[in-house]
Amino acid sequence: MKNQTKKTNDRNDKPEDKRDFSTSVEMTEQLDRLKEQLLRSQADYQNLVRRGQEDRARFAKLATQDLVEALLQPLDHLEMAASQLSDPGLDMVVHQFQQVLNQFGVEEIECLGEEFDPIFMEVVENKAADSSQQAVVKKVVSKGYKLNGVVIRHAKVVVGG
Repeated sequence: MKNQTKKTNDRNDKPEDKRDFSTSVEMTEQLDRLKEQLLRSQADYQNLVRRGQEDRARFAKLATQDLVEALLQPLDHLEMAASQLSDPGLDMVVHQFQQVLNQFGVEEIECLGEEFDPIFMEVVENKAADSSQQAVVKKVVSKGYKLNGVVIRHAKVVVGG
């Protein structure tokens, strides 16, 4: 009887070893799947944080752009008034206005005497003798502006040859 019991135990050992091995493989596979899920979750979270930061920056930039665009027309009017009047106080206000806008990344598009560039300018009148001539800005009707390097208002210009 002892022989039979030993043989039975030997037979039982082998299936248990296989079960232990298969359980170990399953656990390793499950561990690998969980590690992969964790890495994906971390990557998704990092992407979410990055997108949130980008959205906040884009919103702040857009809010600044809307404010700047709203202030450009009053600036134009102040500059027209300053050109008609010789008032040092008004000139000082216009200069301060321009400085404040510059601090927020606003810059005027310089174009008088420059070659016409459709990226920054819009032609309102063409005084060129023929179309083969190089178009040069002869007069600025309305100033153009960039905000942090992006055109927010094209300069309206008169070109000639």
